[in-house]
Amino acid sequence: MKIALCQINPTVGDLEENLQKILDFIKRAKKMGADLIILPELATTGYFPFDLIHRSGFVEDVERINNEVKKHSRGIGVILGTITYTDPEKPIYNAKDPSSIAYGGGRIYHNSALFFHNKKLIFKYDKIKLPSFDIYNEERYFTPGDSAETVEFKGIKIGINICEDIWFENGPYEEEVKKDADLIVNISASPFFYDKPLLRFNMVSEKVKKSGIPTIYLNLVGGQDEVIFDGNSFVLNGEGKPLKKLKGFEEDMEIVELESKPIEITFYEKYASIYNALVLGIKDYFRKNGLKKAIVGLSGGVDSALVLALGSFALGRENITALFLPSRYTSTESVKDAEIVAKNLGIKLLTLTIDRAFNVIRDSLHPIFGERPFDITEENIQARIRGLLLMAYANKFGGMVLTTGNKSEIAVGYNTLYGDTVGGIAVIGDLYKRDVYHLCGWINENIQDVFPESLFTKPPSAELRKDQKDEDDLPPYSILDRVLEGLIEKNLGYKELLDIAGNRDVLEDILKRYYRNEYKRKQMPIVLKVSPKAFGIGRRMPITGGYRR
Repeated sequence: MKIALCQINPTVGDLEENLQKILDFIKRAKKMGADLIILPELATTGYFPFDLIHRSGFVEDVERINNEVKKHSRGIGVILGTITYTDPEKPIYNAKDPSSIAYGGGRIYHNSALFFHNKKLIFKYDKIKLPSFDIYNEERYFTPGDSAETVEFKGIKIGINICEDIWFENGPYEEEVKKDADLIVNISASPFFYDKPLLRFNMVSEKVKKSGIPTIYLNLVGGQDEVIFDGNSFVLNGEGKPLKKLKGFEEDMEIVELESKPIEITFYEKYASIYNALVLGIKDYFRKNGLKKAIVGLSGGVDSALVLALGSFALGRENITALFLPSRYTSTESVKDAEIVAKNLGIKLLTLTIDRAFNVIRDSLHPIFGERPFDITEENIQARIRGLLLMAYANKFGGMVLTTGNKSEIAVGYNTLYGDTVGGIAVIGDLYKRDVYHLCGWINENIQDVFPESLFTKPPSAELRKDQKDEDDLPPYSILDRVLEGLIEKNLGYKELLDIAGNRDVLEDILKRYYRNEYKRKQMPIVLKVSPKAFGIGRRMPITGGYRR
């Protein structure tokens, strides 16, 4: 049997575009002689539509899309990830709260896989294990299925499950094994973080080696707001050896036959995968939102240089503008480095000093501030002038500002609200400072020689006061990044964090900064997620709270 694996990149809520994409893939699969075509989880709606599910008319439109796909299943089997619903006789909801009544209380929704053949629905599977951690919140919307059955197609018993179902020990996958499945298909919308593709592959491979059943893992691909889906779908034979692997970070379609010989496969290493994820995240955010032009405030430091490069690679250098906004505190090294990076990328550098605006604002405030000394107030004014100028350029010429802060800075609030935090996407907001340097080095070696050596060697500085250095205000990044990783990604306790910090005062300073700056993070642009725990929808912390350990 020839099976077409269709790793598609849908747009959340764009049902007609998604339908056309699905039908195009079905047409291609038929031309290639496929007997069965498999599409990812929520292929019709994109992952994840959130409260669009409850929007009046949305699921009815999804049902119409499902029926359109069914009409095109003549002569081919189609496994489609989508949403289904039922209207129970006695809706269960809080009948007094208007938000419950208006948003979903009266219906039962499922995250489903529909199996069509010859214009008929021959099988339906409803996802059983609904994730509600990190970015996931499926239990808010869906009701879990209650059984993992198999369906016979062309003499083969096929078990179908969806994403999280395969990650559980003794879960739906094992139930389908017990029911003598000849082939198990998992359709997924599995988000990326570094090492996830290999982690995913190893997990499925271990299951297959125990079960002896060939398994198809078909993943979604594409950027959706801050979440990136990497694709990297694969097929394993009954020995857990790969028969086929689809591309990472792009749409792909392959035909596989389960009798084919095993192949050697590879996955991107850490910084190659992060690079590809960030480029895809930028590209899809712009494309799916109808945006074209980007603006970056280039400071002469490593963070903004990396963001400019990633934006250029994602959108094309003709679609990105670099603004250099120096002040009296900008060093000659920063001027030189900004010019070199822009030249290397082939991007024209527009320069506009902020000193005149700063002087006007300082003089305007003098009747109130009097002779009070220069402090963080004046530093933040400079950052906010830069933010104002960037947004003014974006408004006047059209485009979106790319935010340049890294995860280390965001974690401890070493940034200025309405200043260097302006923009639509925090491109490197999930990269610690050390990862910024590593990714720049990887780009120099593997993509293009963009970043001068001085960016790697000079001490980081916001250059908002004379002779300022980041580590005058913060612990060394070599300590800070390790503590933050333990705190955010690994959720370590106080004693373990103290072992990393090596000094109680250092740890207390980091924790104080981390907790008290939650209000800033709530006002940040979305952060492209490339780690197991990013700032954004997958991390929910109170602004007001007394716990500081």
